[in-house]
Amino acid sequence: MGNGKSVPLDTDPRCETLAPIWGPFVDAFVDTLHAKGGAVHPPPPRETRRGGSRGRRASDGDADDGAKRLAEAHALRSPGSPGSVFRPAAERLVAIGDLHGDLNKATRAFRAGGLIDSHGKWIGGATVAVQVGDQLDRGGDEVAILYMLERLRREARDAGGELIVMNGNHETLNVAGRFRYAFEPGIEDFRRWRGRQLLGAALKAKCGEKPGGCAIVGA
Repeated sequence: MGNGKSVPLDTDPRCETLAPIWGPFVDAFVDTLHAKGGAVHPPPPRETRRGGSRGRRASDGDADDGAKRLAEAHALRSPGSPGSVFRPAAERLVAIGDLHGDLNKATRAFRAGGLIDSHGKWIGGATVAVQVGDQLDRGGDEVAILYMLERLRREARDAGGELIVMNGNHETLNVAGRFRYAFEPGIEDFRRWRGRQLLGAALKAKCGEKPGGCAIVGA
């Protein structure tokens, strides 16, 4: 470091303190690009053992905490099995319709419903909001919308409310490989997503970090 050469973190003791936060920093940076500058929740620092006496070995308590966070994140999802789903009555219920890759429209809809402030933060309190699907197709902000919805799900939960995100026919069509409604701006949006993911992997590799896998927001 400081001499114009790249030195992996695991071979340079001066970078030892950076090792636990480098991966999460890169993830937060890339996620912010995906969200088109919108707020994101960076994952907590990962403390890993890098050989020798350096680093901290994950304890059983760490594993339990990680499993608990993962279970809580999974609890945000609807049941995976088909059939009717019954939920308790809500004091205030707001429904948000099709978003179709238009981040500006999506933001306006959530603000009109009294769910977010001018900075995009959840202010709905205990409100239960339901986004009825069709986030994809016809627009160029699909990835940013998905990131916004995932963030707001966590913020709503933390405030005592809930944001339920459903799959519409357009999500079902895409999963089935039927892309007749996928416009070029949306396709290009996912090309950019792929490029940014590769950028993140390259940044991590510069410092001896592995690319890592997908993570659930809130886990």
